[in-house]
Amino acid sequence: MNYSHKEIKDYYDKHVVGKLSGFTNTNPRVEAAYELIKRNIQPNTKSILEIGCGIGDISYRFSKEYPSKRIVGTDISEKSIEIAQKLFQKSNLSYYCGDIGELALQENFDLIILIDVYEHIPQDIRGIFNTNLGKLLSTNGTIIATFPTPEH
Repeated sequence: MNYSHKEIKDYYDKHVVGKLSGFTNTNPRVEAAYELIKRNIQPNTKSILEIGCGIGDISYRFSKEYPSKRIVGTDISEKSIEIAQKLFQKSNLSYYCGDIGELALQENFDLIILIDVYEHIPQDIRGIFNTNLGKLLSTNGTIIATFPTPEH
């Protein structure tokens, strides 16, 4: 079943409380993804884009751990981005709300991360989504996508 952009946005707006719970109670799946990404950040990485950042806690953690890197978090949920902007601020961190195809990001990123996001992209728009990812990726950039598994 294909869902409209509004239905997807509304779904994630309604699940903000679960995102806050995952942050305060530590979600083992997200922690495993965070550690995997940290192990794969190259010394020459200058910028990181997190697509589907939710309430911004992972983007914030990266901004604290890597203060010399530019970190950008994006999410389709306005409520999530509102919370991110209120709770998680650093000078090297910014947030944007919207679909990556609609955002006016004027830069390329050395690392693009998608934690439990790609499986939610409808099959019929994955080609467009992948093209948009490619436009945001720097020449020697990397994309890391994690997916829920029975173990996590």
